[in-house]
Parts: sequence; C-alpha cells; structure tokens
Amino acid sequence: MESIGLACMNTLLWISKDPIMDAYQTHIHEPKPPFPFSWFNSPDTYSLERQALFGRYWLQITHSNRIKDVGDYARVDIAGHRLVVVKGVDRSLHVFHNERPKESGLLVKKRQGTGKAVHENFGTKA
Repeated sequence: MESIGLACMNTLLWISKDPIMDAYQTHIHEPKPPFPFSWFNSPDTYSLERQALFGRYWLQITHSNRIKDVGDYARVDIAGHRLVVVKGVDRSLHVFHNERPKESGLLVKKRQGTGKAVHENFGTKA
C-alpha cells in the first residue's frame, strides 16, 4: 500500500490508493481545536467575558485627584459601561451611569469639568 503524508496548515493529509485507509488516516491524524472558533469572535461570548471580568468586583476607574472640588466630574468609559464620577456636597465620590434611560445619548458629554451641568442632568442640587 502506497501512502504519502503532507503537512498543510497543522493538518496531516494522507494521499493513498486505498480509500478505507485514507479515511482512517485522516480521522486519526486530524487535530481537533480545543475551543470552537465562534468563541473567539462571538458578541455573546465577549459579553459574558466582560461581565465575568468587570461585573463582580470593585474596579479603580479614576484617581481622586481628577475630581478635587464639590461639583467636579469625570466621564469614564470602561468595558462598555459609560460612567460619570461626581464629587458630591458630602465630599464623597458618586458614580452614575452616563446614559439617558429612555433616550439614546450621554447625560454628560465633556470628558471632565465642573458646574451645574452635571447637577441639572442628574437632578441633584450642588
């Protein structure tokens, strides 16, 4: 029986004159991928990974020096979540979602700033 093995893209292909032996050799030597290819480019898989990595624990999203005075804010986008960090009257930092629930768009458009714009958008008083 005459067989020739060819290596092509990590798959060993066999060319023989015996179709049964050919099927056997292809089956034996064909590597199986460890994970389905769809796992690497699926939006659903990305969403699950993002939730697993960023959804369970507290994360450092900015430094407190960026938000020094009452009314200062910083817009932060992390792992697909749009957030706004605001220094409140109590001098503590508050984090809000930076999205309008019923409309598309951001509540705060500037990356960083201070003033009434944040309080008006979030319905709070300075």
